[in-house]
Amino acid sequence: MSSRGNPGARQSRRTPERQVLVLAALWTIMAWFGAFALDRLGLLEGFDYAVVDTIASLSKPAIAREDVVVVAIDPQSFQDLGLPWPWPRRFHARLLDAASDAGARGAIFDIVFDAQTPDDEGFAAAISAFGPVVLAAERSVVASPYGMVQTEARPTPLLSSAAAAVGYASLALDDDGRLRRVPPEIDSLSRSAAALFDPVAALPPGEGYLRFQPPNNPRRIPYYQALDPTAHLPEAALRDKILIIGLALPASPTGTATGDTVLLPDYVSGPVAQPGVVAQAHVLSSLMNKDNLLPAPLGLAVGLIVLALGASIGTGFFMARSIVAGVLLAICGVIMVLAAVWMARQGGWVVAPAAMVTGFSLSALGQLVTLGGAAAIARRRLAAGFARYVAPDIMRQILMDPEPPELGGEVREVSVVVTDLEGFTSLMEALTPADGADLLRDYLDCLGAVVLAHGGMIDQFIGDSVVALFNAPLEQTDHAKRALDCVVSLDAAAEAFRKDKTATGVALGMTRIGASIGMAVIGNFGSRARFHYTAMGDVVNTASRLERANKEKGTRALIDTALYVAAGAPTAFEAAGQCALKGKANLVSVYALKG
Repeated sequence: MSSRGNPGARQSRRTPERQVLVLAALWTIMAWFGAFALDRLGLLEGFDYAVVDTIASLSKPAIAREDVVVVAIDPQSFQDLGLPWPWPRRFHARLLDAASDAGARGAIFDIVFDAQTPDDEGFAAAISAFGPVVLAAERSVVASPYGMVQTEARPTPLLSSAAAAVGYASLALDDDGRLRRVPPEIDSLSRSAAALFDPVAALPPGEGYLRFQPPNNPRRIPYYQALDPTAHLPEAALRDKILIIGLALPASPTGTATGDTVLLPDYVSGPVAQPGVVAQAHVLSSLMNKDNLLPAPLGLAVGLIVLALGASIGTGFFMARSIVAGVLLAICGVIMVLAAVWMARQGGWVVAPAAMVTGFSLSALGQLVTLGGAAAIARRRLAAGFARYVAPDIMRQILMDPEPPELGGEVREVSVVVTDLEGFTSLMEALTPADGADLLRDYLDCLGAVVLAHGGMIDQFIGDSVVALFNAPLEQTDHAKRALDCVVSLDAAAEAFRKDKTATGVALGMTRIGASIGMAVIGNFGSRARFHYTAMGDVVNTASRLERANKEKGTRALIDTALYVAAGAPTAFEAAGQCALKGKANLVSVYALKG
């Protein structure tokens, strides 16, 4: 099947299409700029945290470190010692002595010993005797009438000199109060400890993301058991272990970012609110595993943005052709972005994807609204133009087809049926205008229903004449047979209608029918403002001439040989010789409806 364009109709159609595509493109640009603006304003941080945590939960877990053990100053230990906090430092000295005898490798106190006590000399001696001990300090910024003032709390000089290192215990919490990163300061407690126990694990100052320990890690031992490991613990429980000693008291489910409770991401096994000493153990384990994640470099981030933007633009082009395909591509595009972020994490890079996902989603939503709305309007216009002229099943196919037949001029084989009512002009003169209009309406309703029942399209009503097309607007492989079946039914319906009206005293003439098959140009024809979907070609003229030839032949329905053969030589028709048709140089062989 070939096609030929109708420039006027195509130009009028392409203009609004281009306007819609331009509008969709502008929305895409605005959506992406808006997403990055929201990101710069910090309004997408919560989204970033949620996506980063979700991807982390689907990523490979950290390597479990069995050598990092939390010595928890828990409620049971308080009950066993029977003393209020702070405890005398002689207990900590006892703990170090017991841990040394049990073969512990090192100790980290997540407790700030900033005030002198009578036990300091004994505690300092125990620190020196034990070996590598790291003590905690605190640094805070408080507001004063004179501005922000930084304060520090450090271990006493005696204890500091005995310790192998002193580090600040503050942790790097995100804006939602959760711990996801290693402290950027090189003199933090965890970094100082990592540099002491595993110098290769020491990181330069800067950001880094944690890989949290898997379930049941880090292991916890109550403080009172570590005081007497021989009585409470297996023989090798503390051997070669790095002990992190600190408060581990119950916290509310939500916890707070102050005091000795730290919030961890939701995907981390166990309660979200964890003692600070447990958080320090996670940080130390991640540093010593050398598996810290880093923020994605600029090149990788820009590459992912370009990839997502390209997919977003591609979604718009697909959506312009098919809404369903565009929506599916948009979903796949978001999944692609998240998959790329996941792959980056497997390579050790953390990408904040909220801006990309938001830009992609807003862009797809705008494209769906713009292009989908335009498609809906076009479908309504198409429905309004065809609903009264085609069968309901054909109308449903037109509306359901994501790529309906292109309008504007298409060459196709069609079958054409033309009817005419004998004596119509004289009859109208004998009736009042109102009665004539009612009669004509009932007559055309009767014939029109027959055409639609056979899957034909009512091309137009011309006075009392009906012009019907088959194989348009949708293709019908059996259009020739449909047309001749329609001719038979039209004749029967017209005769029944004539007899009914004759019985009421209205002298209605018989209906003459002509039908032909041939190539025609079907599409929208007319001006850009007003046009009509119709068929143009000699086949239409032939069908009209055959309808008129009935008068000479004394028949009610005539068809040409080509249509008779194409329809399979139906028995309802018989050869009726030849007749001269106006405009035809040669005689035309015809077939007439029997009876």
